[in-house]
Amino acid sequence: MLALFETLSYKGWNVIRDILWMRQGPWAVVFIHIYVFIGCMIGLTLFVGVVIANYTENRVSSLSFYSSSLISVFLLQQ
Repeated sequence: MLALFETLSYKGWNVIRDILWMRQGPWAVVFIHIYVFIGCMIGLTLFVGVVIANYTENRVSSLSFYSSSLISVFLLQQ
């Protein structure tokens, strides 16, 4: 389990890959490459999702603030 986490953190994953190549053969290396690719895609997707969610939330709250401020300005002028 520690080796899989280390692989996803990109710290020394190539050392694990080389050890697997020597002990298990080429299919283990294929597994590691697929694991790193899918793990990277999931991590990147989660990161982008959080950034977009925060951006949308801040945008909606700022638009509601400005729209209420503009409405009060227009009402006070009349």
